[in-house]
Amino acid sequence: MKVKLEIEFEMETELEESDITKTKNELLNGIRIEDSDVVDGFEITTDFDDCDNTSDFFIKPHSAKIISVEAPEFSKEELCVEDIEVNDNYDGISCQFKTCFDVDKKLGTNINDNCDSWVNFYAEYFPESRELNCEYYVHKPNSFENHSYIPTEEERCLIIFAMEEYCQDNYGENILEFIQSEQEDEAMNMGGIK
Repeated sequence: MKVKLEIEFEMETELEESDITKTKNELLNGIRIEDSDVVDGFEITTDFDDCDNTSDFFIKPHSAKIISVEAPEFSKEELCVEDIEVNDNYDGISCQFKTCFDVDKKLGTNINDNCDSWVNFYAEYFPESRELNCEYYVHKPNSFENHSYIPTEEERCLIIFAMEEYCQDNYGENILEFIQSEQEDEAMNMGGIK
């Protein structure tokens, strides 16, 4: 996944404004972003001769922002529900999806070449409020990470549709009916315990 950042910073130079315009590309090509111990976590330096490098160019607080994220959207064929269950409050469902997509390309996980690593992708949907929460878990031999995932509007529709389709195909019910049936079954089971 490619993330494009827009960063604002200040630096001192002895060049006139007209000279800066002429040498803009050379200036930009000379800029380096490096790790730093400052609050922002990184600093900017340049090898451009006419700029002051004595104290580096620390990025202004809150001046770095993501302006675009380049990642392929899920397709209908890539969203395969593996398992589904009603949550404990009976107001939503949770689904595990098969990762029928390139996880490195989509999520930037860098695990495709490691047979001991895998990704689990989950979505939780609340039909009354239409709230959808997605997350994925990255399992590696010596680590375990979980990350939230914010789908695009098109992906959101596809994920919810995949859940609806799974409920219809496997239980003959829509999501709301499936939740209600599970709640009634649980009530009957609890009522039968003596």
